[in-house]
Amino acid sequence: MTFDTVVRDCRMVIPFVGVVDGNIGITNGTIAAITQPAESITGHRVIDADGRYVLPGAIDPHVHLGYLDPDGVGSEFRSESGHGALGGVTSFIKMERTFEPYGGLLDQTIDLGERNSVLDFGFHVTLMTDQHLAEFDKIAQAYGVTSFKFFMGIRDPEPGSIAKQGVDDGFLWAGFNKVATLKGGVALVHAENQQIIWRLRKEWQSANRGNDRLSSWTRTSPPVAEAENILRAGFLGHNAGCPVYVVHLSSKMGLDVVHSLREHGYRIDAETCPQYLTHHEESPEGFLVKVNPPVRSPEDNEALWAGLESGSLRHMGSDHGAKTLHNKHLDGTIWEAAAGFPGMMHILPVLLSEGVNRGRLGLQRVAELTAGQPARTFGLRQKGTIRVGGDADLVLVDLDEERTVSHSWHHSGAPYSIYEGHMLKGWPVMTMVRGTVVAEGDTVVGEPGHGRYIRRDVS
Repeated sequence: MTFDTVVRDCRMVIPFVGVVDGNIGITNGTIAAITQPAESITGHRVIDADGRYVLPGAIDPHVHLGYLDPDGVGSEFRSESGHGALGGVTSFIKMERTFEPYGGLLDQTIDLGERNSVLDFGFHVTLMTDQHLAEFDKIAQAYGVTSFKFFMGIRDPEPGSIAKQGVDDGFLWAGFNKVATLKGGVALVHAENQQIIWRLRKEWQSANRGNDRLSSWTRTSPPVAEAENILRAGFLGHNAGCPVYVVHLSSKMGLDVVHSLREHGYRIDAETCPQYLTHHEESPEGFLVKVNPPVRSPEDNEALWAGLESGSLRHMGSDHGAKTLHNKHLDGTIWEAAAGFPGMMHILPVLLSEGVNRGRLGLQRVAELTAGQPARTFGLRQKGTIRVGGDADLVLVDLDEERTVSHSWHHSGAPYSIYEGHMLKGWPVMTMVRGTVVAEGDTVVGEPGHGRYIRRDVS
């Protein structure tokens, strides 16, 4: 049999299994065969891995689009999915947020994505109003959405808040009970106690203490604000029968709460992001690294690395949110600067360089963090592993390749990177989505519109 594509002489890193040497045969976008190393296998295209590792394509479960293009997200689907492809991402889940009914928006976004993205994509839908709770069943059933996000900190929206209606404990309880009815349902929480943060921020600004420093942002959003919200979300979720997933975990204190709740039988998980592993409040990139929750201390960095290694922290996301340099207000104060930055490309290179090549993580653990576990958590049945019948989402990596990060080739519409000038060792050198190569080296080669919307099973 001749396959469409063959990946020959590779070391497959299979989550929760291990490393398997062999060849991969791909037909019609799916893995049709996995053969022994010495077995003859032919294809219309043959990719010689030359003994290098092949991982399942990374899944980024935390992506924001829409900050760069005021007229829609079509151009960002093109630029930011290409950015992700360079980092070995093959699927991402976009955070959807609106104050209006979701139906028309989701239809439009699916259309824009399938015409512009080089990567497959799905949705997390943010529940922000009572109208959203009323249309919950329609969203889940019509669009195959099983994951819903809640902004815990917005209890009493202040001027400039992203919310029009407070997300109080009653709203969380009602939402968690709805999510609990879904097969595979999971509630995502942005865990920051804004009542603590707003008071500290007003006091800090009034005293005019270091207003022009990244550390000011960190000091006014302490770990206790994150940890308290996690504890409350875990308790409400447990009693509602609803799994809880904490996005962008940033602190040792928050991780300790997650670990403790799980030890007591609570269904709670968390993701961290590259910036919380590599950057801290004194990082020289300054305002560029402003994000919510903030980067913290080197001690928090190390605690999160330890959590990834031990298994108490089981997911990686990017919280990708490309902002313009103008919105980062580099010549203003930290309070004016926009929070967020591009990051989808950095998940796998950071784990390879600072994790695998520094002896903190094994490759199998990286494959579990970036593919196997998110596929399980979010019901991406065709994704997240290397198996016959699964989508041929594959990443060929070279652990010895060294590159200095530059925004000149990272393909994002935001012309900067918090890793600008950083030398990372260990890179994806080829990324394949459903059997089609979409990135080679530092070049995006996939066609816009290759990506497909992922509907999940809610029945």
